[in-house]
Amino acid sequence: MALPSGPKNLPDHEAQFLAVAPRMVALLDEYDRLWALSHEPYAIYEQARGRGRYKPEHEKLPEWFAYIEARRPADDLDAILEEMYEPYRDLRLVSFEAIKLRHRYGMTFDWARDDLLEDLDAIWGRKPCA
Repeated sequence: MALPSGPKNLPDHEAQFLAVAPRMVALLDEYDRLWALSHEPYAIYEQARGRGRYKPEHEKLPEWFAYIEARRPADDLDAILEEMYEPYRDLRLVSFEAIKLRHRYGMTFDWARDDLLEDLDAIWGRKPCA
């Protein structure tokens, strides 16, 4: 996703958020690729544990350990991405470029979509319902 430089009169926090955009987008793309690699090991684990309710002993299966190992690279990137995003999490964004970056983050981490919606609500001057 190409991000234009955007307006010149942005709040400092928003300019700082946009400054991390190239690295953040590259890491999000890599995270998505790595996370997809863990889908098959998880399906194998689910098959090995069988139907029925989850039980803690299911996490002793070798298939569980294989799944955890397969997702480790994505988990490592998750920690880096969270550290990059967290300073901006509760800050309102107003520029289209910054909101697009927040949306890209939310495409990978669904929980961030609430932040995006709050930005859009603020632009329209509406307060979200409790």
